[in-house]
Formats: sequence, C-alpha cells, structure tokens
Amino acid sequence: SIAGNPILSRPDSAKAALIKAQADSVAAAQAKLKADTAQLAAKLRTLNSVFSLTPDKPHSVILVLDKVDPVYVNEAGNAFGRYNTENYYSLGLKTQNASLNDSLKLVVIGNFPDAGGALEYIRNVKPMAPRAIIPWMPAGKYTFLIISDTNLELLLGNKDMPAYLKFLSAAYPGKF
Repeated sequence: SIAGNPILSRPDSAKAALIKAQADSVAAAQAKLKADTAQLAAKLRTLNSVFSLTPDKPHSVILVLDKVDPVYVNEAGNAFGRYNTENYYSLGLKTQNASLNDSLKLVVIGNFPDAGGALEYIRNVKPMAPRAIIPWMPAGKYTFLIISDTNLELLLGNKDMPAYLKFLSAAYPGKF
C-alpha cells in the first residue's frame, strides 16, 4: 500500500528529487560551458590571432560591403540608421561608415552591451535587410559580422579582414 511505503508517502520527496535533478543538470551545463570556453580559448590561442575574444564587452555589428560604390555605402548607413531609429530606438544605436581598403567598406552599427546583443540584432535584422532595409543592394555584396570595440580598432588599423574572419569563425563556430 502507499501509506506503508515511506518513499511514496512523502509527497515532497518527488519534488526534492526533481529539484536535485534540475540542479544537477544546471551544474552539468555550467561545467560543459566552462570546458567549452576553456577549449575555445585554447583554440583561439593556437590561431596566434591579434584579435581577442571578449563576449562580455561592448560590441558592434559590422555590415561588410564588398566592391560597393561609396554612394551606396552611405545610403546603406542611412538606411540602417533609419531602421534602427524606428525599431531599436531604446538602444540608441549609432551608425557610422569606415573603409578597410578600396574594395571593402564597413557600416558600423553599435554600441551593443555585449556579443549576445550584437548576435541577437543580426538574427533579427539579417532576414529584414534584403526586404525592408537595403532591398536595392544585391545580397552577395554584403555580410553581417560582430566585432568588439577593441577588435574594431585593430581591424581598422591592420586592415586584415581574412585574419578577422578566421578569428571570428573560430570564436563563434558555425555562426560566420
């Protein structure tokens, strides 16, 4: 009978077991995250990259424009400025243009509090760009990336987009 079974007669024991299982899974997730972060840090060190992974620091989204006329670079910046004012007003995002070389131009959109905020922005904006923000820009002409303030300064200084792309794909596997 149920009354005779000490385990079944205690209604809080099932709840306690559930709470313990949840705590164990949270601890396991934290341990995995810590191991993944350590593994990622080691992988990034082996790249010998000048760029550094600081996901908790302020980030920007960069729209990398490849072989686009300067007029369209300015228009893309203006279009994102308008879009952000209408849709992300509370974030107070700033848009500015920068040049890496003759063929690569950047529209820098920031300042996000961290990498997660920048990634979330890309998730929301990327599908909107060809339809509502820059419909006149051929899709093959631009790419969205995230970048920390420190890495942006380095990139604008060393102009080494291939090295940054290599760093970014190692730092955020499968995202870029």
